[in-house]
Amino acid sequence: MTQIRTREASRLCTATELELFKQSMRPQITELTVARVKTRITRARKLRDKYRDLADQQRGEARGKREPTGRTPAAGNRRTERKVMIFQQALDRFEDRLATLEARAEREQADGRGDSEGTTATRSTSKAKGGRKKSARSRTSPVRGLLDDQAQDRNRSMATRSKKSSLGRRANLRGAAGFPRIKGHVSAQTKRREGKRDSRN
Repeated sequence: MTQIRTREASRLCTATELELFKQSMRPQITELTVARVKTRITRARKLRDKYRDLADQQRGEARGKREPTGRTPAAGNRRTERKVMIFQQALDRFEDRLATLEARAEREQADGRGDSEGTTATRSTSKAKGGRKKSARSRTSPVRGLLDDQAQDRNRSMATRSKKSSLGRRANLRGAAGFPRIKGHVSAQTKRREGKRDSRN
């Protein structure tokens, strides 16, 4: 389909229609927001449908197949068909622009959602780690820790007393075993000294 130029559109369209046609072309179309592009799509579609219906009517009048809407039947519909092409091309450009803007918005939203999910996952991992640490700490309460310390002190005290008691028993045994030996040795010495005195006399 041959693209209709602005010069031809200016000969066929009203001022309002021509402005809509110009907005469908660069650079004006690149300055439109998504909402404004949608509005232009609606307007371009209505104008296209309007002139398409008019072109069909004029074609039928020219062929004698339809009653004329005016005093005389239309001789042709070439100008009207060109206007159908004007607004069809404008509509196509607006729809292409809308698709581009929506695709860009979806990419940006996807990128933002990916960052958010990554941050959320990091928070969840940290929270899970923190939860495990807290759980580990909660298994040893302050009261339980105090009881454990007291039990350890009692065990150490009992071990110390047991060790001292064992050492004392060993010392007593040594003393008891050695006492007769010391006593016997002293008795023998006394008898030897008495024997020497008797031999002198």
